[in-house]
Amino acid sequence: MSLAEAADRARHDLGRYVALQVRWVGADGPADALREALDADLRHTRRSPGGDLGVAEVWAACREGLSGADPALLEPVDGLVARLGERASRLEALDEGALRETAGWALACAEQVRALARALAGPPE
Repeated sequence: MSLAEAADRARHDLGRYVALQVRWVGADGPADALREALDADLRHTRRSPGGDLGVAEVWAACREGLSGADPALLEPVDGLVARLGERASRLEALDEGALRETAGWALACAEQVRALARALAGPPE
């Protein structure tokens, strides 16, 4: 798999789903709805009959195919995923401010993955 293909897969598998529900609720939505959205987006980022994967597991699988990419392109996603994974592990305990901050990070992560895919896109056919 080429870097462009791996980045496109990351854009789909992580970039699309890391903030899917948050986009519907909005980072300024009701706290209970935002907590539920973050649970879906961060703890169940990829759903399958074999079991769900959270944000960190999805990124780890995607990152394997991106090992040849410039580390500077990967670092923003690495940092956001680390923060999101930590927050996902304790969503129930987050206050409203931390929920909103986490939602902002999820939206930023989605944008960073899209930017990564654009940076690694192959030439137009």
